[in-house]
Amino acid sequence: MRVLRVQLDDGHLVDLHPAVSVVSGLSDPQRTTLRQAFDAVASGLEPTVPALIEAHGLLLDATQADLDLLEVAGNPVGAVVTGATVDGDLPDDAATRLRTAERDVALLSSDRWEACDELARAEIAAARPSHGAMRARAAALRAGIARHEATDAEPLRTALDEVRDRRRTGAPAGTGELVAALRGVGIDVADLGLPVGELVRLAEDWLEERRIDVGWAVGAGVELAAIEAALAFPEPPSDGPGHDLDVLRARASRATAAHADAVVRLDALRAERTRRDGDRPSGQDLGEHLAARLDAHRPSRLAGAVPLLLDGALDHLDGADVASLLDRLAGAAGAVQVVVVAEHPAAGAWTR
Repeated sequence: MRVLRVQLDDGHLVDLHPAVSVVSGLSDPQRTTLRQAFDAVASGLEPTVPALIEAHGLLLDATQADLDLLEVAGNPVGAVVTGATVDGDLPDDAATRLRTAERDVALLSSDRWEACDELARAEIAAARPSHGAMRARAAALRAGIARHEATDAEPLRTALDEVRDRRRTGAPAGTGELVAALRGVGIDVADLGLPVGELVRLAEDWLEERRIDVGWAVGAGVELAAIEAALAFPEPPSDGPGHDLDVLRARASRATAAHADAVVRLDALRAERTRRDGDRPSGQDLGEHLAARLDAHRPSRLAGAVPLLLDGALDHLDGADVASLLDRLAGAAGAVQVVVVAEHPAAGAWTR
């Protein structure tokens, strides 16, 4: 799976290469939005800003439905690498807390996806009508179709046309046949002294309703065929522990809330890192760390390997190390998309 475009909160578009991209010139809020979008997509959650993704040659809008279809469940090592997530960049206890928080987000994302998927399937099954209800509906449709087919509109249409022709030519407008035709379709015309215009209006109104009924009959026939096809399959169970919607809704709600809390904790740890000063890893250490991260991004489920976003992880290196690391990332980008957010001049030179 590749992320090809992200629209940031201020409408700024970030277009990304499917292999390796170097992005620079973003403000701190924009970088935060980009990180959150990658975290969300890689966790199987619709991002809060529009995004375009590609999977198996298909371009998708990163909606929740698209991510559910791809069965994106997140990567245990996470999708975002900042300076705080690199080995040696934090004291051991802080680095451990950060890596644990990233694993929690990924695992809880998988739990949330499974709970919401089970709930959706159960709700679809619960909304499906029972065989008894479908049989009753089919009987009502058959009765309505039979009534429609039993009433012949042609005699009334013919009698109405004859009265209209006589009125146009000035001939006496005999109404006996029109009255008989009206009675034939169920309109009780007891008074033969009704004006011709009133009889014509009654006939026209009935024929208009008949025209509408033709459309109903067609739709009823289609619905009846669908019901008969559904009745050919066994009726699904309507009870049991797997069909308790209240239990499933509660589970999905808990899983969603737990994932949201984990994301908040992860963001807090990352924010704490930005306020700290400390020793930064060497180019060699960083290269080994990134190689391990790329190796951990194995394809899984339908989505394949989730992308890897490096935000500010290279900015402290010298130019030679930056160029070397970018070359190394480009060589591994066939399996995993890599996006580097960097302000280092050497990164900009590498893109040219």
